[in-house]
Amino acid sequence: MSEPGNFRELSQGSFIYVLDHALKTEVCNDIVTRFESNPDQHYVGRIGESATKEQTIKQSTDLRISGNPAWSDIDQILQQSLSLGLSLVSGLHPFFAANRFKDIGYNLQRTSESGFYHWHVDSGPGEFTRRQLVAIWYLNDAPANGGDTEFFHQKVRVTPEKGMLMLFPPFWTHLHRGTVVEDGVKYIATTWVCIDG
Repeated sequence: MSEPGNFRELSQGSFIYVLDHALKTEVCNDIVTRFESNPDQHYVGRIGESATKEQTIKQSTDLRISGNPAWSDIDQILQQSLSLGLSLVSGLHPFFAANRFKDIGYNLQRTSESGFYHWHVDSGPGEFTRRQLVAIWYLNDAPANGGDTEFFHQKVRVTPEKGMLMLFPPFWTHLHRGTVVEDGVKYIATTWVCIDG
């Protein structure tokens, strides 16, 4: 499908929103192909404001695309997709219409077999206090087993679907994890929507 699809809250009062087909299939395929073609740009997944490598919490291979001229076309596509998602959220929550926001650039993440991202939140001290929404694009369909995004308090599991954008708050209310990928590989793109100023 070439146009964005259904926008919805996953369960009433969860503040977890998804937009189907936020990225075209061919865009997702291109991102994955280019990711795999540039192993020299990969690094071990990191966590927190200090970008710490902590294999007991996160096991992934990441790539920062923002600021890299070779990825400027994808950076722009993700920005346009995020703008659409944010406009849909703004229609439901005046806070997002009344303030100025920016993203902080885009990362790609590959989670291979046995990889995961343990329970965590995406807010914290310092610059992390500016974060107001997490954005995750799923770049491939769910692996055969595992790889869901699970929310602890909301009792919600999101199964990856290629091209889908998910938006949710980064706060302690939305403790979440990427479950262990038991078979196959999971690819995502991520950013955070932050207060601008």
